[in-house]
Amino acid sequence: MFNELIISRNSEMFRQLNSYFPRDIDNFPDRYQYLHLIYLNNDPSKVIHLQGSSKEINRDKISFDQLYHKAQPQTFSDCLLLLSLIGHISNDEIEFLFEKKLNSSHLLTEVINDSNGILLYRHHLEMLLTIFTKMNTEEVAQFRRNWNKKNQSVLSLSKEILIDETKSLFDLIMERTPFENYPFFINPAYREAYQLYKFIHKHY
Repeated sequence: MFNELIISRNSEMFRQLNSYFPRDIDNFPDRYQYLHLIYLNNDPSKVIHLQGSSKEINRDKISFDQLYHKAQPQTFSDCLLLLSLIGHISNDEIEFLFEKKLNSSHLLTEVINDSNGILLYRHHLEMLLTIFTKMNTEEVAQFRRNWNKKNQSVLSLSKEILIDETKSLFDLIMERTPFENYPFFINPAYREAYQLYKFIHKHY
């Protein structure tokens, strides 16, 4: 059902991948010497995860196939959350997030309903800034970029932006981030999630 490989840049398999998706492989930075690849049904053209690393990648103690059967994604949002998190946190942490849906107010349920209540995607931060500040579009985008760069002035400002009488934007992010050391915001894996979603509903 799922093929999961960890390959080195100088391997024959790495060179063969170029025939399936040359744009992705050609644009791979030279510093990435290893590749974590997951694809569907023995067909490398149906990639659902492609991630490079400058260091050797260790296999997770839970394979993607095991994680899939434990998480049991059904909706497109489920597939999006699963594939967006792969490679950022361990598979057992992802499993836990699927088991525990965070409580949230009605407003936040609407804002982050595509991620089980987790603040994860770049558009999550941008929507919250649009709702709770008077920033324009460019200011919102710049805030988000600076946040991911760990800009101290932005971190300080986030503590002054109030979500309610007792909670700041910073508090909310720290409460709902899946990342332990520093909360950052990522691009959703839309293309990969759509591949998985199609596969699930074609076969089940």
